[in-house]
Amino acid sequence: MSFAKIVEGDVLDQELLLQAMSGQDLVYANLFGQMDVMAESIVKAMEKQSVKRLIFVSSLGIYGELPGKFAEWNDNQIGQYLGPYRKAADIIEASSLD
Repeated sequence: MSFAKIVEGDVLDQELLLQAMSGQDLVYANLFGQMDVMAESIVKAMEKQSVKRLIFVSSLGIYGELPGKFAEWNDNQIGQYLGPYRKAADIIEASSLD
């Protein structure tokens, strides 16, 4: 039997994250804001609780993977916001998480 546990709160609150992640086997994070700071907080709590699987919603274009005109449009529309998204991905990729 599987179930989901939805937690509302401040993702920077380590005590809340530690409690919420206790006994879980997967974390799904779909956030906005200071993505790098939030990713670091999530990774820290997950590693403390030995939770290994993370699904973290980021943004397209953080790896320069978009083609041609669409890449230009994307950079014009959201390029200024992509730095923290890329840093978040780097933090997660450098962690021990899956």
